[in-house]
Amino acid sequence: MRTHFSDTDILHLLRQPEYTHLRNQLHTVRFPAGSMVSDGPREPNSIFVVESGRLRVYLGYGEKEFTLAHLRPGDIYSTHPRTLITTLDPTVLHFIATSRFQTWLQETPQLGGAVLRVLGEMLGQTFTIIEGLAFKDITCRLAELLVYEVRRNGSFDGTGYCVEMGLTIEQMASIVGSSRQTVSTHLNELERRGLIEKLGRGAFRVRDPEALAACCPIAASSMEK
Repeated sequence: MRTHFSDTDILHLLRQPEYTHLRNQLHTVRFPAGSMVSDGPREPNSIFVVESGRLRVYLGYGEKEFTLAHLRPGDIYSTHPRTLITTLDPTVLHFIATSRFQTWLQETPQLGGAVLRVLGEMLGQTFTIIEGLAFKDITCRLAELLVYEVRRNGSFDGTGYCVEMGLTIEQMASIVGSSRQTVSTHLNELERRGLIEKLGRGAFRVRDPEALAACCPIAASSMEK
């Protein structure tokens, strides 16, 4: 289970000299940690690119919340009327009106191609979320999340792969679609089995990623690719 939508870095493309005129049209806004960037239908629909920081994109219904993805530098997203967006860290965003962005796509084929890749990756992430909730138990979803983080950010320290996710147990629960208590219980069980070691808030050592992936056949098959 992934924690973000896309691996395509739109910011890198916009930093190219030939796109200076596009960058000059962006409106930059700084947000402290814990700020609401989008609060559902009250915000106008616009496009933004993440310069720095992390954001959480999620759905909310009453007291229940479900995390769709985390946005990182280089990601592009919109203030979609059905999603909520909040900053996890101090964050800098570059905004542009949706209508103007559509003109960009018409005038800049390379940018259009990059955006199509992002949309494809977002669609893939959507199916991954549905698949996880429909067919995988909580142990499988946690294993898949940790295996993904190992593959993306893990560093080997001689005894295992350390990952700094920077997430609380509650935030992890929101990603895998469970409760804080249930996630805590299953993480303790994975640690008891010697598959992981908790190093601190959102930090883990995965001793054998393949053994952890074996908790979930789909995660295991992804390790082999």
